[in-house]
Amino acid sequence: MENILMALNVVFPTFIMMSVGVIIKKVKMVDEPSLTVMNRVVFRVFMSLLLFLNIYNIDVNELFNPDNLKLMVLTISSIFFMFILAYLIYNCMTKDKNKLGVLIQATYRSNLILFGIPLILSVYDESKLGIVLLIITPVVPLLNIMGVILLETYQAKERSYKKLLISVLKNPLIVAFILGLFCLLFKIKIPTIVLNTMVTMSKVATPLAFVVLGATLRFNNMIHNIKFIAVTNFMKLIIFPVITLSIALYLGFRNEYIVALLGVTASPTSVTSFNTVKEIGGDSRLAAEVVASSSVVSIFTLFLWVYFLRTFNYI
Repeated sequence: MENILMALNVVFPTFIMMSVGVIIKKVKMVDEPSLTVMNRVVFRVFMSLLLFLNIYNIDVNELFNPDNLKLMVLTISSIFFMFILAYLIYNCMTKDKNKLGVLIQATYRSNLILFGIPLILSVYDESKLGIVLLIITPVVPLLNIMGVILLETYQAKERSYKKLLISVLKNPLIVAFILGLFCLLFKIKIPTIVLNTMVTMSKVATPLAFVVLGATLRFNNMIHNIKFIAVTNFMKLIIFPVITLSIALYLGFRNEYIVALLGVTASPTSVTSFNTVKEIGGDSRLAAEVVASSSVVSIFTLFLWVYFLRTFNYI
């Protein structure tokens, strides 16, 4: 029962936020044009700000600690492995470029910030939070950059690498990444009053993204994409954690390290993947359906993962 409550505590807030979106669309408080504008603001302002802060706050010394470095190598290797596996599998299922980019990024792109932190706090206390924050700082930017490049590639009208590169470099998330990296490398300090304002504004990103997602959902359309949704959820919530956690346990990782990896691999598809698709191009309906469905299914899969890991004293 405790594990079920833990899973609900982690996942339930997303349903509240998505429900707000469903309701405001139902009462006609928003329409498609206003949702497009809201998504543009989320993507270009709040998500970009959040990404900048993730890069700006990286603790380089902590990152290169041998154990932490080994964990990061495992995490990033697992992400690239799932990227390749997803590419091979989905190319056998469809040739629709609008769907391919959506499905591939949905398989490896996790809602790490929203789920990773509550997950470790529900199992341990704040003293163990550092390892999740350590993973978040480099992994979240990596996931965003991969998503942008992937979708820009599939949406390119012609195969011109120069145009693709220009398009990627003009993307707000890439610009935010470059600016954050510049500040990090040259140790540029942002005044505290400005930094605190940026942190406050960045907190808008995830809640507003879920509200927009909820308002975009079309439940009667999900039946048409059920095959893609089922395969993506299985890949994201079962295959990804099975592969990564098996290797991690073999390498000797335990306790908060395993819970942190659980946040990377077993949490639902990131809501930012939907915002990225809606901004760059692709099947945004499918993207919304995958995020929403994986959030529902993860209640049960997270419970099973925590129950299994606790039973064998891995966490």
